Amino acid sequence: MRFSYRAFEVWPTPARPHVSVIYRPMVPVHVIGPKGESAVLGLIDTGADETLLPAFLIDPLGLDIDRSAKARFRGVGGQAVTVVYGGVTLEIGQGKRRNRWSAKVGFLEGHQMAILGDAGFLEHFTATFDSRRKVLKLVVSTTTMPPVLPA
Repeated sequence: MRFSYRAFEVWPTPARPHVSVIYRPMVPVHVIGPKGESAVLGLIDTGADETLLPAFLIDPLGLDIDRSAKARFRGVGGQAVTVVYGGVTLEIGQGKRRNRWSAKVGFLEGHQMAILGDAGFLEHFTATFDSRRKVLKLVVSTTTMPPVLPA
């Protein structure tokens, strides 16, 4: 599967003084729960140990969250955040080819997009990042991913 990077407006920095738009490897991911499903954009993050989803998905999708299963993480800026965990079904695809799997993921308050890290997402793919062409290629791991689902 090939995904084009998505454009984001940014403030110029000393490293990029003339840049007001950058491109990030993002993919749409469907999050499926007992009460329905919702699509969110997810940033492919090879530095993230786990997959984190926005907490606003919990109630509408009827997700079973174990509020006692918590972890604290520190972001790049050192700020600590608390994450609660639950099981979901995730799905990505293009055209008629869909890949669906179960994952235990963290839910983070205050975020609108997913962070697609190793556990729960990247462990199922070989990812190739082509920043020059602004393209992400994901190849399904046949050893960890269930078979492709028909659309």
